[in-house]
Amino acid sequence: FNKKALLDTSRGCPGHCAFCGIHKFFDEIHSVNRDSCSLKELWWRPRSAAKVVDEIEYLYREFGIRGFDFVDDDFIGTDPGRAGEIAKGIINRGLKISFWFLTRSDAVCRAGEDLFKLLQKAGLRQVFLGVESNDPGQLRNYGKGISPKQNRRAIEILQGVGIPVRIGLINFSRESSLVQIRNNIEFVEEYSLQDCIPTPASKLKIYTNTALYERYSG
Repeated sequence: FNKKALLDTSRGCPGHCAFCGIHKFFDEIHSVNRDSCSLKELWWRPRSAAKVVDEIEYLYREFGIRGFDFVDDDFIGTDPGRAGEIAKGIINRGLKISFWFLTRSDAVCRAGEDLFKLLQKAGLRQVFLGVESNDPGQLRNYGKGISPKQNRRAIEILQGVGIPVRIGLINFSRESSLVQIRNNIEFVEEYSLQDCIPTPASKLKIYTNTALYERYSG
């Protein structure tokens, strides 16, 4: 694309991965909206579908933007219906665009194939999926709140619809065993994901103000 826009359609993430500092960054517990919203509502704060489509249309018609990179930490979040409304709005307004986004495996499972077919019709060209591991022990250690079964189902939904997928994979940590690494390799091979991983030999990085940092420094 000669012109591509980065678009933020939501803030936060419903997940609580132990290696991620997003909730410390946004500090939802001390939010000025804490009295009017539950903490769960503050974890993932979406913009309305109408406002998102309005912004897309503005950039499309005023600046000729045709590619959109949705930079949300989780585009689908806890409301797959919003994603569907965004897709319908893009289609109904005749916006011939391509877009990409990041989401979680459990969100893909909640959304299902029909929603991803609609998103594909609206211009979805790729999904980055925060898998991180398909070993149950590593998933627990990372605090993913997602099961290997959900990871598998999410990949099957996206591949079944024909949407290219890239995955995040944290294969190595200080607790990683050879069995866990083998489980991840077998998962990658089973779904032919060898070319879908930005860094196959990625190692867990521990940042300050994360649950893992507090666990290892305590």
